[in-house]
Amino acid sequence: MADWLRTAKRLFRAQPQPREQNYDFDCPCGQHFTGPRLTLPQALPCPECGRTHFILPLSPYPVPQPLKAPRPPLLGRRPTSPAPPATPAPREAPTRRRSPREEEPTPVEFPPEETATSDTAKHRQPETPRERSAAGPPPQPRSPPLPLRGPSPSAPHAAGASPPPVKPVRASGDQTAHRPPPTRRPGPTWWTPVRKAMVATIVTLSVCGWWFQRAHRRSVAEQTLGPRARQAAEALSRGDLEEAANCYVDVVEAIELLNRKEPRSLQLRQIGRETIARARLCSSPLQTLAEEASAFSRGTSTSWKETFRSQFQDHWVVLDLTVEPRTGDSRRGRYGLDCLLTAEGVELLLVGELPEFERLPLSAETPRRVIFAAPLAGLQPGDASHPGQWTLKLAGRQGFLWTTPETLAELGFPVDDETRAVLQSQAALLGVVTP
Repeated sequence: MADWLRTAKRLFRAQPQPREQNYDFDCPCGQHFTGPRLTLPQALPCPECGRTHFILPLSPYPVPQPLKAPRPPLLGRRPTSPAPPATPAPREAPTRRRSPREEEPTPVEFPPEETATSDTAKHRQPETPRERSAAGPPPQPRSPPLPLRGPSPSAPHAAGASPPPVKPVRASGDQTAHRPPPTRRPGPTWWTPVRKAMVATIVTLSVCGWWFQRAHRRSVAEQTLGPRARQAAEALSRGDLEEAANCYVDVVEAIELLNRKEPRSLQLRQIGRETIARARLCSSPLQTLAEEASAFSRGTSTSWKETFRSQFQDHWVVLDLTVEPRTGDSRRGRYGLDCLLTAEGVELLLVGELPEFERLPLSAETPRRVIFAAPLAGLQPGDASHPGQWTLKLAGRQGFLWTTPETLAELGFPVDDETRAVLQSQAALLGVVTP
């Protein structure tokens, strides 16, 4: 059973005949050995020197096959013959360089077109790229030689006269006249499809982010509006004006964000605004700013900026003034406020534009009395043309019209029948119900 593989090979496949391989070598002593190789290795002793030579057995590897013959060329291709060497053109005799005045137009002659004289030339197949590369570059046309200096003996004109210009003759087969103008390839553009997609993605994400942020703010405002309003009412009942003002800041922002227009919301916003103005009222009179500006103009003090920043900036003022529309003077604003504070050499003008002024029936012929509150925004010195006119600006976007007589009386304003009528008319414009 040990030789079952060899027996199977012998039954199903004919055994190849052993190849004949010979060894042939010389011993260092000069004795020559030659003979066939066997399937087993041999050890041949030298009869002259007694050395033993090891003879390898038959090689188990096949005999290398000879290389294949080269492939015949494809049908339809003809062997190309080498191009004949180009014959160098004969050198022309050097001529003297002529001045621009002596130069004459050179007639240009084109070689006649070649015509096929046999049927073989008419039906010849176009050359292949391999044949063109083997034939070498096409011969370049030679330029005609320049004419020698001096007039031609056959010229019809007299000596000394300039010959008429000769127009170049264009061959009938020349295609340069009908060559279309070169087209300019468009360069690379910045607005590629990838960048368009990126810009669209950024815009979409920005809009979605703004919408989600706004929705989140509205949700928070709806949740905090009721609790903060109750906390503010409790603080007012205790007499804690500062705590009530802090609570009413959130209430007013929530109502404006939710754009509530019902009477209850408008009444709550009005109460919150008046509470904030009362809690953050200026503790010093506005005449102090006029005196600081006068001292700065005389050169006796330079602390007007510090005084305004510490005592007046972002603080509220409640004013009972006559308002009228103004045209022409942009420095004093669109509306004229009847408030002029004076000191030695200085006039302090009050400038401010409230959104509620647009609702008032104002005209230049009939000024209107208005009671309103607004925070102070800035103090600006006079310019070169009016150095003595200083400007006190109000933050008109935060200002509002006053409507409650009781809170106005707590600030020290006299409340008579005329004042109550003004407050009621302003409450009707704002849609607020007064108690």
